[in-house]
Amino acid sequence: MITCIGIDLAWSPRNPTGGAVIVGNATGGVLLDTATLGSNAEIIAYIEKHAAAGPALVAVDAPLRVPNLTGQRPAETATAASVVRALSAGATPPTASA
Repeated sequence: MITCIGIDLAWSPRNPTGGAVIVGNATGGVLLDTATLGSNAEIIAYIEKHAAAGPALVAVDAPLRVPNLTGQRPAETATAASVVRALSAGATPPTASA
């Protein structure tokens, strides 16, 4: 079994960061936990708590480069066209004007 931890960093300090943990193997996985996180200390504690048993994979979505002043980046448009619609969910894209 492996623990997969996903962190979706907020684009702005006034917004929360999201965390999710899936535990599984090659045949499937189970959503173990989700969380709304604030400070860097909370994010680190969340990762440490769920990765402690090892092995663990941590994936971080962080908008480090945002060239668009408004609208979506191509990756967000592609995601919305496939996965997001199927799950009835949405993403708020970062923009340089935020």
